[in-house]
Amino acid sequence: MKFRTPETITAEELHKMLDVIEHRILPLTEDFVRKGHNLFGGAVLDPVSLDPIVVGSNRRSDNPVFHGEVETLLRFYEQKDRPKAEETVFLATHEPCCMCFSALAWCGFKEAWYLFDYTETDKDFNMPDDLIMLKELFGSQDIRRRNSYLNLYSIKEAAKQSEDAERLMARIESLKEKYKALPVVL
Repeated sequence: MKFRTPETITAEELHKMLDVIEHRILPLTEDFVRKGHNLFGGAVLDPVSLDPIVVGSNRRSDNPVFHGEVETLLRFYEQKDRPKAEETVFLATHEPCCMCFSALAWCGFKEAWYLFDYTETDKDFNMPDDLIMLKELFGSQDIRRRNSYLNLYSIKEAAKQSEDAERLMARIESLKEKYKALPVVL
C-alpha cells in the first residue's frame, strides 16, 4: 500500500477527502447532532480511490466513549468482508483525542488524516477537553503524530503546501462554518 504524507498527497486526493467529509460524514453528523450527539465524525477509506468503506459520527448520548472515531470503528468491524485496517486510510473530521488515537493504533491503522486540530476544536467549537485531557492525564500538550504505530496528518497543513492551496483552504473554511453552525448542546 502506498502511504501518503503532506508532501506526497495530491490536490485531487485532498479534495476527495474533503468530499467525503462534506457529502458523507457531515450529513450523518447533522442527523446525529439533532439527536443530542456531538459533531465529531470519521470514515475508513479505500487506500487507492479514497472512497469511503464506512462512515460514522459521534454517539456520545448513547455511550460517552462512542466518539466519532470509535463509532466509525464499530461500523467498520461489523462488516464481514472488511479489509485489514492497515490496508485502509482513516479520516477524522477533528484531530482524534487520546482515546481515539489509541484506538486507531490498537486497530492497526497506519495512515490517518484529520481536518480540524485540537486548537481549533477548543477555540472555534468551544471544546477544550482534548487539550485538558492530554495535560491532566499525560502531562503533555500534544500527541506524537508520527510513531511506530501510525502516522496522523493534518489535511489543512497538506492543503497549504498544495498547488491548489487557495481553493482547498476556501473549502476548509466553508466546512468549518458548516460545523460551527451545528446546534451542539454541551
